[in-house]
Amino acid sequence: MLNIGGGEIALILIVALLLLGPKRMPELARGLGKFLREFRRQTDDVRTMVEREFYEMDREIQPLAGGPPPKAVSPSAVDAAVPPHAPGDSPSPEKAG
Repeated sequence: MLNIGGGEIALILIVALLLLGPKRMPELARGLGKFLREFRRQTDDVRTMVEREFYEMDREIQPLAGGPPPKAVSPSAVDAAVPPHAPGDSPSPEKAG
């Protein structure tokens, strides 16, 4: 993720232990864990929203480009759905039959 090796992480932990002491290290780790959990949740929410918007845009563009009409999709399926092909691409004849 950040190109940090095992030795570098160990050095950072030793320096943090020396600076903070053994009593404050668990508090720091807990706070860091909460921050990372919240950060991941927020980025997942944004990613899901962007993917949903792109998928809806693709569904709106396909009828204009002469593609097949959009299928009815449940809201839960929209989160995991991936468009079958990029807008403007026509499906290959082999897959059509």
